[in-house]
Amino acid sequence: MATEMQFGALVDTNITLRSLDDARPITIDRIVFFVVVLCETARGEAVPADGGERDGVSINAAAASLGRSFETARRHVNGLIADGLCERVGRAVRVRPDVLASDPVQRLLTRFHDRLVRMVYELGRLGVTPPASRPDAAYDPAHGIGIALGLALSPFEPECAGRASWNEMVVLNAIISANIRAVTFDREMAQHYAGIDDAPPDAVRRPVTAASVAQALNLPYPTVRRHIGALAAASLVKRREGGYVVAQATVETEAFVHMGLVSARNAMTAVERLARAGFDVERPARHYLVAPIDPIPFAGRRW
Repeated sequence: MATEMQFGALVDTNITLRSLDDARPITIDRIVFFVVVLCETARGEAVPADGGERDGVSINAAAASLGRSFETARRHVNGLIADGLCERVGRAVRVRPDVLASDPVQRLLTRFHDRLVRMVYELGRLGVTPPASRPDAAYDPAHGIGIALGLALSPFEPECAGRASWNEMVVLNAIISANIRAVTFDREMAQHYAGIDDAPPDAVRRPVTAASVAQALNLPYPTVRRHIGALAAASLVKRREGGYVVAQATVETEAFVHMGLVSARNAMTAVERLARAGFDVERPARHYLVAPIDPIPFAGRRW
């Protein structure tokens, strides 16, 4: 479920940045660094941890949180500044106030929140035991937005991504999401394949075309096709009638299993943080800011 939430948040951010300026070149790396800066800026605006304001995030901190070099972080942050999305405040960088207050970015933050609520709802529907909520705490959606931003970034942190290509990782995760979508949202099947050693077999995974992945990610087809080619060359995905599936050998690797464990842990940590903040985890639907958000489809319109 966390993967679906993170996948959706990434696509939402991509679409939002393109809506602000369709001529701006958008890459996965640039999207991730924007979310890092947005996370710290939104926290400073809405949920200051120490009671004071935050002025954003330093380039050093952004680089360290993502396991990337200072030069890489500086290049992308400077790109965000040049694009008019971010600004320097002393030694830190933040999303520009006018950008943060704009309708597209406010709508993006709402979607992050409501995707997180949908994840909590789906986990409960699948039988995951929720933590106890704090009845004495009044839930502030700003806390939920901060938690959602952090969870969306977790696949790109060193413990999950290591030094891997983010582009190939995102395309691989999109293929995985498409392959097991029928399992993910089916209670009986999801519970059957819930164990770490019970990954859905080839017969259950549904293939997806490169064109569908490109459409879902809102990325150019040649770019996605190139990354799928690299994944296939590394034997991480394989071609099958109807498209591509993640290879069985891939889902059985120690690295893949570890990534799944970390993802599940991060999801439950997010739910526990919500519960401590007064979120009613037994009745999550009451906390939607707008409405439930469907998973990103692999054909047709997104949102």
